[in-house]
Amino acid sequence: MAKIIKFAPSHSFKKSSLFDFNDSHIEKKLAKAQEYYKEHDYENASSIFKEVLKENPDSYSANFFLGNINLNTHKIAAAIGYYKQAIKIDPSRNYLCNLNLMNALLVSRQYEEVLSTAKQCIKIFPTKMEPIKLQGIAAFHLKKYHFSLDFLKKFYERYPNDKECLHYLGAIYQNFDMLDAAVYYYEKLQKISPDDLEIKKIIGILYSHLEKYDKAASLLEEYFNLTNDFSISNELIYIYTNIDEFDKALDLLKNISIQKVNNPKIYLSMIELYILKDDKDSALKILKNGFIVNSRDPEILFEAGSYYMQLGKTDTAIYYFRKCINESPWYIKAYSVLFDIFKASGDTESFNSLKIQFLKNNQDSEEYLSLLSDLNDNDISL
Repeated sequence: MAKIIKFAPSHSFKKSSLFDFNDSHIEKKLAKAQEYYKEHDYENASSIFKEVLKENPDSYSANFFLGNINLNTHKIAAAIGYYKQAIKIDPSRNYLCNLNLMNALLVSRQYEEVLSTAKQCIKIFPTKMEPIKLQGIAAFHLKKYHFSLDFLKKFYERYPNDKECLHYLGAIYQNFDMLDAAVYYYEKLQKISPDDLEIKKIIGILYSHLEKYDKAASLLEEYFNLTNDFSISNELIYIYTNIDEFDKALDLLKNISIQKVNNPKIYLSMIELYILKDDKDSALKILKNGFIVNSRDPEILFEAGSYYMQLGKTDTAIYYFRKCINESPWYIKAYSVLFDIFKASGDTESFNSLKIQFLKNNQDSEEYLSLLSDLNDNDISL
């Protein structure tokens, strides 16, 4: 089952205008820096804020705004340093500084520090809920899913439509393999963001694993048609085969074959579908494709032999199983199938000849020893 699944929530960083004017000289510098900051002229703003720090290293405002500037310019490590310094100067002065620090730590994947920082923040600002959500997100990334659930459920009670919270709640239940619960939260998220294709993909895959194939097909078809994302093709083909939509599965495979020219595994999948459709002629036609006939891949050769067996072409199947062994003398599955064929047909000579070849490839694998035991228990006398 697909684990989660490919959705990265974004974090917003809030700004505040606050000053710690000590004298008119510093006041003028901070005011000028604030003007540059509001205009997103971070280079000039940063230069002046750093001048202020040279004169007054304990300037809360200069540290805070330098934290924001570095965060906005994706210099996360520097931002964290300035935020920490501002909080060290005055932990309770500005909630936004604490919040931005936690978000910066989260972006830099310092999840343990997010937990400890959030814990301190909650002591200072007990009515704020955002630190609880960030605790839940950090715990999730630390794979502490039960703790994450406790934090996020607490936040969810107050903010049931928070998209980030809904996403992580869905992901937690997905990790618990409680797929109905996961779908519940993802569907709430989809109602809020109906155009979010990634959420549709997640829900579609979950429906597939819940064996609600019609719903899964509807969502994943829409996703595929809009994105042309072939990464979900296997899931869609699996769904189609479970609702007997073999033609749709074949059309998708043909589309994939255009994208991935001459990939034998795609042809093997098409053969399987034609067999399921009871279209033996089409299956045999593909089996005669040069990319299968000339393959030296033991897995492809074994699959080809297996399909010939299903089509009642035993002699051709034997040819491919033997070819598989020639390419990979340790391909135990091919030996096993051949032994069964020769035993069922009473072909003692072929059986014992293959057994001699098999015993030459002595190995310690569990699969080998199991087949060796079966041979000793069910021997055909020379």
